Amino acid sequence: MSEEQPLPHRSPTAGELTGTPPFPLNALWIGPELDDLAAACLHSFVEMGHPVTLFAYDAVRGVPANVTLADAATILPRDSVIVQKRTGSVALFSDRFRYEILRLDRGGWIDCDLLCLRPIEPLPYIFGWEEDGLVNGAILNLPANSQMLGELRRIFETRRWVPPWYGRKERLRHRWRYWFIPGYGIADMDHIVAGPRAITYFCGEYGLIDQVAAREVYYPVNWRDLDVFFQDASDINRFLTPNSLCIHLWNTNLQREFRVRTPARGSFLARVVDGTWRDAIERFDRVPTRAAAR
Repeated sequence: MSEEQPLPHRSPTAGELTGTPPFPLNALWIGPELDDLAAACLHSFVEMGHPVTLFAYDAVRGVPANVTLADAATILPRDSVIVQKRTGSVALFSDRFRYEILRLDRGGWIDCDLLCLRPIEPLPYIFGWEEDGLVNGAILNLPANSQMLGELRRIFETRRWVPPWYGRKERLRHRWRYWFIPGYGIADMDHIVAGPRAITYFCGEYGLIDQVAAREVYYPVNWRDLDVFFQDASDINRFLTPNSLCIHLWNTNLQREFRVRTPARGSFLARVVDGTWRDAIERFDRVPTRAAAR
């Protein structure tokens, strides 16, 4: 990395980079107040020229300037919110909500724990490898009329849905649960079943594996490497390449870490919160390649 020529401090915005109108992005927040990391993440996309809309069911404190707050009930009614029974997570509902946003052709999707390093090109298919064998949709775009999007939406519309990638024995086990466990449904399943697991499966089914971005693009830091977020901010560069567009902060995992340690001054997380994190990122003399972004 040290041999690359640095860019000027300000990266080009989305419109400057692609010559097209800025790519609008959407997110969802459940709760009365946006935490500091989520606010910094949304602001990072605004800094790169993206119009960002944050959907919520109630008033939200702490929303960054230039992020538009919108009523989530215009997309899905409040009573459709899914809460995973085991953990209380709303990840499954977040998956459903993003698929509805894409169906309405409102732009792309971003989770609130994703930092934007560079502008995102409005490709028709945006998703990336989280690790070998698993495609993540923390940043996601699909054509509104795509068959894959239709399959993802049917997860939530199909009575007694069973993941089609399960083997015969596991499928039978799920059908048994539907019949004999009152109220059994998707809220009883794993929190990534309708997100990364389903996205990975349908990418394969519809021949879209070649559209999946390399891990370095959107998920250069794996959730197993969270320790780097607590180290000196410059250490993050060990994971980044000229093709990196985002850094996923893995909020669910971070919340567990916060119970036992606090980010020290000068750490990457501390600098995300105070707004100086970009100063620690090495800059490169070329824009990301399309090959890597797919």
